[in-house]
Amino acid sequence: MNVNGYKVARQDIRLIRGDSHRLGAICQTYDAAGKLIPVNLTGWSGFVELRSMSGVLWWSGQCDMTNDGYAVTDMSSDTLTAAVWHGRSTGQWKCVVTSPANVVSTLAWGYWYLTD
Repeated sequence: MNVNGYKVARQDIRLIRGDSHRLGAICQTYDAAGKLIPVNLTGWSGFVELRSMSGVLWWSGQCDMTNDGYAVTDMSSDTLTAAVWHGRSTGQWKCVVTSPANVVSTLAWGYWYLTD
């Protein structure tokens, strides 16, 4: 069984209360010539999560998967305006995808900051 590891660099994001947000990541690999190319994510599944700093799940959205490597989800403008979000200003986020062969990969992660 082969195991491939790679570094997923931290990507912090700023969320603005009352704005719509598109969250996600791109999945890429190297071709035989060493050129970076997108992975066709047709048939894959994915999600983006916003969690507290202690790991409590606060929001999750299913990703739309594209044939040019993107896994993205949309957050509506009213999502972060609910009263419960007024006490939440920072946390962790990640974008995770699962291949048709059931291989799970984290494409992106980091910290999020909510501002007005």
